[in-house]
Amino acid sequence: MRGWAQQKYHEELVALGSCLRPCWRSRGAENGHAAVVKLLIENGAMVDKADGLHRTAISYAAQGGYAVIVTALLAAGACTESYSQQGPLSVATWEGHTEVVIALLAAGAAVNTVDEYEWSILHMAAARGHQGVLQALILAGADVDAVDASDRTVLHEAADQGHAAIVKVLLAAGVDKEKTDQLERTALHGAADDGHEEVVALLIVSGANVDAQDRHSATPLHFAAESGHLRVTIALLQAGADANAQDDGQQSPASRAEEAGHAAVADTILTSDEFLGTCLSKTEMAFAG
Repeated sequence: MRGWAQQKYHEELVALGSCLRPCWRSRGAENGHAAVVKLLIENGAMVDKADGLHRTAISYAAQGGYAVIVTALLAAGACTESYSQQGPLSVATWEGHTEVVIALLAAGAAVNTVDEYEWSILHMAAARGHQGVLQALILAGADVDAVDASDRTVLHEAADQGHAAIVKVLLAAGVDKEKTDQLERTALHGAADDGHEEVVALLIVSGANVDAQDRHSATPLHFAAESGHLRVTIALLQAGADANAQDDGQQSPASRAEEAGHAAVADTILTSDEFLGTCLSKTEMAFAG
């Protein structure tokens, strides 16, 4: 009879877990469910038994951001590691539940695990723009220079998405801002390409190389110009970017802008001090020769 009762409590706990989704919002509802979870645990429910989706109760509670329930399950010995891609730390990070992430980390959740694409938990927090979660992960020892299967860093993710606050935290944590992905692009290439002015400014101030070249010898200025981002183009020029840099197709930033139909950007480059100064120097050298 005891075995039947334990199995029944287990089934009820898993069923309750599947109901713990983000649609529940009030703290009253959370606390009510927490009392039921504690009752089930006290009566022998198996906290780590997975449902048909290979998810445990703690995974559902973590996804919903129910810190009280997560804490109760952890106290009962619930596993912090993933049975699937829906592991508790992953889903809590994805949803931005900082309190839950902190509880899981304190219970020993592995902070540097990666998925099949070598995407780390920190990559996820950066891409989603969850600053509190990111800071908690870094404090727990997350590798700020982790790279995925495409050699993209956490900084690449944050810069591409325009998450300036995340970029600021990563820079303060000492991230390598010059790391390149498989296309040999830095985070500044991505930020310039997408027109994220604040991120570009942060990277420039931090000392990022404004003339970094990708595998096709294109610089961040090439990307900003071709994408028509005038303000980013101006920022790069003011930071000393080479207005006459040539990619492997012998195109300058201005010629890329012209081809893409961004006349104002092309004119800005062609009339910039950086461009005119270089032209003057070449003319002087020609006469001197």
